[in-house]
Amino acid sequence: WFSPPGGSSVASVVTSDGDAKPFKGETGNELYVRIAFAATLRSVAANDDASFVLTLPTGYTCVDAETTGDALRFFSYDALPQRRGSLSGSTVTAQSDGEWTFSSNTCEYGLHTQAAIYAGSVMMLKLTADNPSAAMPHSAGTSWTIQLKSK
Repeated sequence: WFSPPGGSSVASVVTSDGDAKPFKGETGNELYVRIAFAATLRSVAANDDASFVLTLPTGYTCVDAETTGDALRFFSYDALPQRRGSLSGSTVTAQSDGEWTFSSNTCEYGLHTQAAIYAGSVMMLKLTADNPSAAMPHSAGTSWTIQLKSK
């Protein structure tokens, strides 16, 4: 079990892997994200009763999300246990616990009925994004945000 600092859910971009296409206008850039949940998300009555939204900086377009493979360099740096849970990818199957939707610079994961992500869970994701068409100055806001939603 992992308790995020200050009772906040934490999402961080993994800088040791991915981002092989960092320049303006490039498409299909793979970014790895680690999320530590401070609150439990549970969808009880209907699909999408609970969800989380990752918002990328303005100009990026979120295209796809899936689980990470086992060969990331990041895993060799992390002390055991590695706490690398996974979520269903963009292809929905009968075994999926939820599904992704993408709109502009947001990636939203909506839980299916009776699915849960428990407080203390840590998830690793591979996001595919298209980069902004114009170069972003260092002074531009490049922060990502995560928002948890529940009815």
